[in-house]
Amino acid sequence: MKKPKNYKWQKNDGTGTMSRHLRSEHGLGPEGEEGSSGGGQAQLHGYASDMPGAGMPFIYNRDRMISELGKFIIADELPYSFGESSNYEYFNRVALQPQYRKVPRNTLKRRTQQSYYAYRGYLMKMFRTYDGRVSLTSDTWTSTYGEPFVCVTAHWIDNDWLLQK
Repeated sequence: MKKPKNYKWQKNDGTGTMSRHLRSEHGLGPEGEEGSSGGGQAQLHGYASDMPGAGMPFIYNRDRMISELGKFIIADELPYSFGESSNYEYFNRVALQPQYRKVPRNTLKRRTQQSYYAYRGYLMKMFRTYDGRVSLTSDTWTSTYGEPFVCVTAHWIDNDWLLQK
């Protein structure tokens, strides 16, 4: 068994010692990428961030993936059948996650509807006790697939004085 190497701080080392250790012993650069040299001083946020791929262990969770795929599909106005695409499945398996499997359109539809009703319930509960003013705006448009939409947006300032919509 290989004896662990001791890393000792020296004057003017800063985070360079940590950077060299992560690069030489673990193959990680400041962005958490294998073999990345970084080209600069190590920044702790690059290693300890909660963003995916930033040094934190990734655990695949199909339920979370389906929820996030639903958000993506809604935001980009894609059809629910997008999750059933063989090309999208191949891309995910080869480039991102070997465990990825197609997501049926009915599953995506059900999940996005569940998210909608949960958030709607949260907003209704919040506005029952909200002691302030709300500004409403509306807009109509047609999606890239020819579907008509009506959108109502509410803006308000929360108790921490942050603008919400």
